[in-house]
Amino acid sequence: MQQRQFDEGLLNYMVRNQPLVKKVQFIRKTYGLLLLWLFISILISRPFQRDPQATMMWVSEHSWIMWVACIFLILQIAFYLTVAAFLLTGQNLLLLVYLKLLRAFPLNFLWTLVYVACFSYVVNAALASFGLSMLTCVFLYTAIAVLGIWIYTYVARQADFKQLYGYLVPVFTAVLIWLFLLIFCDAYDHRFEHTAAILISIMLGWIVVFDTQLIFGTKAERGRKYPYQTSMCTMAAYEMYFDLFVHFYLGSLNLFPAGESDDPSTA
Repeated sequence: MQQRQFDEGLLNYMVRNQPLVKKVQFIRKTYGLLLLWLFISILISRPFQRDPQATMMWVSEHSWIMWVACIFLILQIAFYLTVAAFLLTGQNLLLLVYLKLLRAFPLNFLWTLVYVACFSYVVNAALASFGLSMLTCVFLYTAIAVLGIWIYTYVARQADFKQLYGYLVPVFTAVLIWLFLLIFCDAYDHRFEHTAAILISIMLGWIVVFDTQLIFGTKAERGRKYPYQTSMCTMAAYEMYFDLFVHFYLGSLNLFPAGESDDPSTA
């Protein structure tokens, strides 16, 4: 009975069980942190976009940075695989450590910053080596899409994400980006990369809206990891960024050839 009462008390702190006002407050904080991580990715992308040849020469001269970035990414992925392996055996100690890590400041910011910086650096270098450095504009265009969704939470009369209106926001921002490039920018030489980046930003914007629906409880999918508590906005932003660019890295880059539980400990 005590365990049941404790579990029911935890449910009261789940975002999906909160009033709409608190849900919207949580997701705005999450979007703000997600924009911060996207901004860091944008900053890392700028040298590769402005002068890819000189930047790649610098990367070659400082190859140890690439090694460090790859090692950090491998270690983080190995940690997640270890957590999954332990969960298969019924042990959730490492998962509880992970949950505490992403709720403790400043460790949660440091963990996310390392992942964002290493991932952005590796992806930029990979794209630049194939002459597709302008494709990294997807970071900027996705940030604009997320900013549009954030504004939508203020403009919409009831931003409960129960309808499909949220999915129209990334399309609207993509049209604005395309018009801006057409009128004010000389993007003709890189029209393929910009077009691909705009299309990818629409898909990533849809992922943000879909994740929001999962966080709000509007959509329920078995096995998803979104029963966040109200204090987990930093973790939600990190996992949303991870969702976005795991899809980007494993899905979108393949287009270019070479040349339901309410307990977070059991979710």
